[in-house]
Amino acid sequence: MLKFHGCSQRDRLSTVWAPSQLGDPTIAERTEKCKTWMAANLRQKDLLVVGFWSDWDYLNSVLGAALVDVQPLSVTVVDLSPTDTLEEKAPDLWNIAHADHVRFEHVLASGADVLDELRRAFSTNYLRQVLAAGQIVFEQDTGAPCNPDWLKMEEFDSETLYAWRRDAEGVSSAKPVTRIRPGNCEALGFFHLLLRQSGAIEKEEGYELNGRVVRVINGAESILGSLRARFVEPPAVIAADIVVAVGATDLGVPSNVVRGRRTVDVVRPGSAGAWLDVQGAREKLNI
Repeated sequence: MLKFHGCSQRDRLSTVWAPSQLGDPTIAERTEKCKTWMAANLRQKDLLVVGFWSDWDYLNSVLGAALVDVQPLSVTVVDLSPTDTLEEKAPDLWNIAHADHVRFEHVLASGADVLDELRRAFSTNYLRQVLAAGQIVFEQDTGAPCNPDWLKMEEFDSETLYAWRRDAEGVSSAKPVTRIRPGNCEALGFFHLLLRQSGAIEKEEGYELNGRVVRVINGAESILGSLRARFVEPPAVIAADIVVAVGATDLGVPSNVVRGRRTVDVVRPGSAGAWLDVQGAREKLNI
């Protein structure tokens, strides 16, 4: 949809919000390019439409024209509207979904609920990859087999799992994640498994170990002081007692050598807690 609509933060005049804009040369050219892209990349694929079908008539017509040459293998529509309403409001899309050799399924469910389930599943799989990547290193380092339960993720809600993904990517709560697959997996998974072996319990904000909250962040290719400065988060984010930056280098200097650490308050939040590299964390936590 972003390809058709445009971006609300960039080039707003070219963002499509009304049928009258479809004749604009710039938008018409972009639509044709999208049509070519969809025919090349979505041809004979399984299409999933979640909570959007027949919301805007003019976009339905544009999508219908763009999907003519796609010839999908299947079309699954998640929408609370009755099936006959789907046919009535988007006849072009309906015809594409009911062409020969196309399997059509209408799931009467909330698109928001389905997307939330998808987010939970994606984040869970992402984090399992991190844990699995550290298994071999963990077993070599400890000389002990990895408990299969340590490779599983707690069934948190999607927002909590997304926060764990942020930490696994090494970005603060002020930024979105951008990676499809996690980086620095071996070292990151290894430290997670060390915590789990030590009896640490998964919580929304990180791990709880011996009465302390431990948060694990991907610090690959970062200087510990600089990474800490980037993680100035709002007071709503629960502060950890210990933040472990896996892969970060501790030079033993503050993030700003000119200005010393200021007092944290409601207006000016800070990155509270002790920030440690892996070696320092292992010594402090005795793991």
